[in-house]
Amino acid sequence: MRKENDMKLKTILCLTLALSFSADAAETAEPDMPVQLRSRIRSAITHDHIRITGPDSPPPPPPPPPKGNPYEILVRKSAEEDGIPQSAVNAAVIALAEYYNSKLKPGVHPSQQNGWNSVCSGLLGLMRQSGDRDCFLPTIEKLGMASADGTVRESAVINHVGMCGFDSFPFMKRVMTEKPTRTLMERDDRCRMVNAFLNPTAWWKFPLSEEQAAEIYQYLLEQIRVMDDAILLKLYDMYLVAHLPEYAHSRQRLALASREDVDETGFEGWFTGHIAPVKAEIDAIPPSKRTDLRIRYPSLPPLPDDPEEADSSASRIWFITAVGVAALAAALALLCRAKKSGTA
Repeated sequence: MRKENDMKLKTILCLTLALSFSADAAETAEPDMPVQLRSRIRSAITHDHIRITGPDSPPPPPPPPPKGNPYEILVRKSAEEDGIPQSAVNAAVIALAEYYNSKLKPGVHPSQQNGWNSVCSGLLGLMRQSGDRDCFLPTIEKLGMASADGTVRESAVINHVGMCGFDSFPFMKRVMTEKPTRTLMERDDRCRMVNAFLNPTAWWKFPLSEEQAAEIYQYLLEQIRVMDDAILLKLYDMYLVAHLPEYAHSRQRLALASREDVDETGFEGWFTGHIAPVKAEIDAIPPSKRTDLRIRYPSLPPLPDDPEEADSSASRIWFITAVGVAALAAALALLCRAKKSGTA
């Protein structure tokens, strides 16, 4: 009897899930386009072994890698065999990406998104392969900033850099300084996006020049003075150590290690555990031997232990003390006068 009840319960659960999936699929109709075009677009993204057959279906065997650029093959065959112009292909790719992105649920783990995030990422890859910035960058940036799924946002960064190289830096500044709602998943998603941008493998097509790399270093050095997110600060610190050797024992790094306003909520010990040994190491180095990166980057902000800062702090303290003493003396003088007039 118990086994029969368990089987009935499982059947009810399966039917409920099936009905909810069907209802979800019916919420938004897939973009209207020629069947052959939809089929060609799906074929163009399966070379990355992206599963597009549904969450419960076995993945199809991967087709042989296409010879040439998948986007160019898609456009050529659509025009030659189906009479579909490139503009219609581009519009269909954008419509499908936005459609699958609309099916993603916020706060849901990527593995539970029914595979729509993988399809969306594959479509972003097609956009990159086109090389058409004017047509596709607005969609890539839109999904990068607003998609509910972290893997899609990360894919948007990878494909943005793959299409634009260093020209992606303004977009990444928006990502680095955006204000998430501070949920742990959103903070982790942003870290993955920034890590994708800073990862050297992202730059294989557009190697950074010394000037471009220096611009990134300077921006990160500025951010470690104002950013309070523990996971990003650790990422920035590790990147600077790996790429800017003079940063390792710098006054700028000591200032970072001395900060007490870092937000480790949900990531307790993530930053402090990493930076505490660093602070001890730099503290052991005589101040005269610590590097100051403002010699190389003069526009970097002042540091808390600057002599000018210390002098100005001392001057402020002296001024406040002098004002206090003068006010006290004035009050005592008034009190003495009041007593004398009362005696008279």
